[in-house]
Amino acid sequence: MAGRVNGATMIRNKIFYWFFLLLTLCTPSAMADSTTYKDVSMVSLLANPQMYAGKNVRVEGFLKYQFEDTALYFGQDQADGLMLKSSLGISIPANAKPPANISGEMASAFNGRYVFVEGKFKASDQKYIESYAGSISNIVRIEPLK
Repeated sequence: MAGRVNGATMIRNKIFYWFFLLLTLCTPSAMADSTTYKDVSMVSLLANPQMYAGKNVRVEGFLKYQFEDTALYFGQDQADGLMLKSSLGISIPANAKPPANISGEMASAFNGRYVFVEGKFKASDQKYIESYAGSISNIVRIEPLK
């Protein structure tokens, strides 16, 4: 009988196995959104746009939120001077739905502030008459820098 496992031990082993499997699958890292956002500076995006084209990025900048000029700039001086070629257009849908929950009202609350934005980078945006150097769409997060 020394080498045999009885029925109760087998059931207990199965319960422990399923418990630890469930515990592993339900950890916060396993439950987190599988989309990751790469921290990238505006300088890197502007200097190497093709390297980040179509990628999910997290970038910091000065947000200007106005009619026909919603963009991230290096700073207020660049925003005031409308230096479009050294800025990134920001596409904020009027009717954003979860998980983004980004609205024009939220963006306007951060107007004139330094923020970070998470979204998908596009190397150039021909939607505008005078094109920005690139754009960020599919935005899932905008938060002010502290």
